Amino acid sequence: MFKRLFPICFAMILLAAHFSRNGNTLLAFATILLPFLLFIKRRWVIYFLQTFTWLGSLSWAVGTYNLVTSRMAYGQPWAHVYYFKHRYAIYNLGRLLVKRCGRKGKI
Repeated sequence: MFKRLFPICFAMILLAAHFSRNGNTLLAFATILLPFLLFIKRRWVIYFLQTFTWLGSLSWAVGTYNLVTSRMAYGQPWAHVYYFKHRYAIYNLGRLLVKRCGRKGKI
C-alpha cells in the first residue's frame, strides 16, 4: 500500500511547495490535503487526482518556461533551473498513471 501511495503523496508535496513559493498559500494547503481523498474508494477520486496532477505538471512547465526565459534575458545561467524544474513536471506527469487499488472490480 505504501508503494502505491508514496508517489502521489510526494507529487502533491512538490506541488504544494511550488504553489507556496508562488504565494498561493490556500492552494498549497488544499494540495497537501488532496491525498486524503484516496480514502474515498470511488472512481471519480482517481480521475480528479489525475486531472489535478496534469494541471500541476502544466503549472511546472509554465513556471519553468517563464523562469528560463527571464534568466536568459538577463544573461544568467539557466540550464540547471531548466533541468530540475523540468524533472518535477515529468514526475507529476508520471503520477497520471495512478492505478486502481484492490481486487478486480473494486476501486
